[in-house]
Amino acid sequence: MDHGFHAATRFFVAADQLGAIMNELFLLLAQAAIFFAQALLTLGQRLDALDHLQQAVERILLIHPRTMSGGGPAVKLKDALGGRARYTWGLLPRSFALSAQPSMPDWQHVQAALAPLQLAVSPAELHGALAGWLAGGGAVDGAWLGKILADEGLAQPDDATLNELRDATAAAMEDRELNFHLLLPDDDASVDVRGNALFDWCRAFLGGFGLAAGPNPPLSEEGTEALEDMARLAMAEAETDGDEEDEAAFAEIEEFVRVAALLLHGDCALGPRHRKRLH
Repeated sequence: MDHGFHAATRFFVAADQLGAIMNELFLLLAQAAIFFAQALLTLGQRLDALDHLQQAVERILLIHPRTMSGGGPAVKLKDALGGRARYTWGLLPRSFALSAQPSMPDWQHVQAALAPLQLAVSPAELHGALAGWLAGGGAVDGAWLGKILADEGLAQPDDATLNELRDATAAAMEDRELNFHLLLPDDDASVDVRGNALFDWCRAFLGGFGLAAGPNPPLSEEGTEALEDMARLAMAEAETDGDEEDEAAFAEIEEFVRVAALLLHGDCALGPRHRKRLH
């Protein structure tokens, strides 16, 4: 596999700050309980952004998005990936029949649907948590909203837009044509706004994934790398100059995250399903 992912130049990670952050356990309170799920992720030599630290990160603590705040180091979009690898699809057991896909509601409609619920979560965070939950092998039947937000007391709203989001996301992640996309602000929003929404999406994805997959998810080597990369992005804040290079970098990172999410879904949702069929 080619691990020479060409990351753009202007989004840089302050490796010393990032290393310090990733070597700490983040311990934050949820509304009703502490969400605490550890994934042991061994970092290899491919983490070139952290090579000068000469030590591996022992743990990344996966925390629910509602308990995890941003405020990480400012990152130039073009260096946000730090020279990471492009993932391949060879290990993804996608053999589902083609079918018409439910349509994904747009940002504005999801935002409007969330408003009456008074949840401190954006459309990007909701979609990230949902995608992470699905990638970790979670089911979205019943009171799915409370599950992905780690709030058992949250009533499940009978809202068509939110149910469309659930159905479209679940279908897209199962689609053999890999027709899955992140819910982010429209292109008319500044690249700064979209970049921070992308990092919010990553934070929420980690929370949903941790809730569904637990402390020992069945990750492949590529899946482990994908989770590590998502964690690095989740701890960042966008810093842009608003030029065409930033736009190109944003598109590259968005695609990188999209593929990483699908790879984790292959490891923790599709893979176990296929293994169960074989036995």
